[in-house]
Amino acid sequence: MKKLESPELKAAVTYKKESITGAIPIFRAENELNAEEIAERLGKILQGVVHYIGNGIYVIVKH
Repeated sequence: MKKLESPELKAAVTYKKESITGAIPIFRAENELNAEEIAERLGKILQGVVHYIGNGIYVIVKH
């Protein structure tokens, strides 16, 4: 039986200062458009997938 690996949370991006804290790198953007651009670039750099989870928060996950 093949073992399933858990996705790895690599980083988060937000433009809302009060919306997120944690033990992963968190990047704060100036506005929503800037947050989306940063998330897309980080996704490529970290070889992950960008997911918008709502409330102004993007996460980069390596599956």
